[in-house]
Amino acid sequence: MNLFKKKKSLPQVSFEEILLDAENLGDFEMEHMEGRIETPLPHSIFFIAGIAAGLVGILFFARSAMLTFFEGDIWRGRATQNHLETMAVLPRRGELYDRFGANLFTQDRELLHPEAFSHVIGFVAKDNAEGKAGLEQVFDRALHGVDGTRSFEVDARGIVIAEGLLQEPKPGDDLTLTLDAELQKIVYDMLSATIRERGFTGGAGIVFDVTNGEVLALASAPGYDVNVLRKGGPPEAIEALRNNHALPFFNRAIAGRYHPGSIVKPIVAAAALEERVIDPTTHLVSEGALRIPDPYRPGEESVFLDWKAHGSVDMRRALAVSSNVYFYIVGGGYKDIDGLGIRRLARWFERFGLGTETNIALAGEEEGLVPNPDQKAQYHPENPEWRLGDTYHASIGQGDFLTTPLQIARMLALIANNGNAFPLRFTHSSTDAVQQEKSFTVNLDPKTFTIIKEGMRLAVKEGTAAAVSGVPVPIAGKTGTAEVGNKQHVHSWFMGFAPYENPRLGMVILLESGPRANLVGSPFVASQIFDWIVKNREYLKTF
Repeated sequence: MNLFKKKKSLPQVSFEEILLDAENLGDFEMEHMEGRIETPLPHSIFFIAGIAAGLVGILFFARSAMLTFFEGDIWRGRATQNHLETMAVLPRRGELYDRFGANLFTQDRELLHPEAFSHVIGFVAKDNAEGKAGLEQVFDRALHGVDGTRSFEVDARGIVIAEGLLQEPKPGDDLTLTLDAELQKIVYDMLSATIRERGFTGGAGIVFDVTNGEVLALASAPGYDVNVLRKGGPPEAIEALRNNHALPFFNRAIAGRYHPGSIVKPIVAAAALEERVIDPTTHLVSEGALRIPDPYRPGEESVFLDWKAHGSVDMRRALAVSSNVYFYIVGGGYKDIDGLGIRRLARWFERFGLGTETNIALAGEEEGLVPNPDQKAQYHPENPEWRLGDTYHASIGQGDFLTTPLQIARMLALIANNGNAFPLRFTHSSTDAVQQEKSFTVNLDPKTFTIIKEGMRLAVKEGTAAAVSGVPVPIAGKTGTAEVGNKQHVHSWFMGFAPYENPRLGMVILLESGPRANLVGSPFVASQIFDWIVKNREYLKTF
């Protein structure tokens, strides 16, 4: 039995038979589209479509030509600008700390005690690259850090559609300064109070370590609110500072040029000893004035006053009581004593750094002026001749003599360290990241320095610097009173170091243009500051 039956073949249909003829059969209803599977389009449709396509092409071509030839630059610029925009991402600015680690700023980086620190810390204005001052300016590169970069992709309408950080900002470096924040405020407050109470127009104070040049305080009064300038306003506050006749922007510590007065007498004494003009034990008599024949008025005398009749004084005593007559004679000569003369005097003043910048790491330092015949001829063409009286005046720091408190600090360091002055600096590293003060060395006989310092110590014990004698450490000091203008006002100076036997701390105080009759000046301010340091600072327990 056959289990598999043979299948019948299906009828074969050709391909052509699948498609029906285009013509309707006779019995199909034409009006109902029977008998046809496609209907040919009319020729009008193709004609209309061709016209439409041509018009669209013409429009596209016209717009393309407009964009290319007439608006190309505009849209090309917009496409370039709007495609990718970048902006700087400011880093965190570095902090400034004092020598004990105290931050000098708040959380939002406003300077604490802004007036006291105004001339040393300074500011960087928020929106003004040119608005910079003080150490904020000096160390701006390190404190600022490195800007980051953020990119923005924007569309033609200026709408940001994407953004990203191309480069992370690098925070600024923190910096520890040599400054003592509390001491800085004490110096400023003492200056300000004395200026206000005693009728001075301004003042400056510098406290530094003579063993390494580290600046502990540098203040100029009056100061100004640096936070106002940092924030850029309010405008009326900035305008008030600009119009302030007390000149709060003027850094008197580094740019104030003042007659030094008797503060320079230790240099005259050193020069006289080194040049063998006089023996330190030789006594000269001050009767209150030095009188010499007037070469321009026969039979008459020129009188050069001392501030007091001191009697017979040797060099140490002359330094202690600041005898003008003694230094007139040593500087300009009298009778059988030839004197140094102006040329040698000028050279010695310059050897101790007077009249030249220190190049401390602050902008705006001034040079000063050491008087000499060439200088007089240049600045006084109406009266160019150098006279003996000019030498006398230069010998006591008067005449055209001008110096800055900073230069006096360098001079003091040379005396305290027997001829070696370390660069004054604001960081603990051996070199600041900016130009430095020129190192100074004065090679003298050690006995010369000993005599000068003995005279300065005597000035504190029983002389013109006795105001600091109450401080419970041995101090050597020298005062200066320099006449100003009509001689009814004076600058009051003090310079000194402590302890006397082992100098560590140097101090220079200036009070600017106060009443001549006033009896409270720079020595008083210095005594208050010395006293605070001894009571509050462990780092000076070497006293």
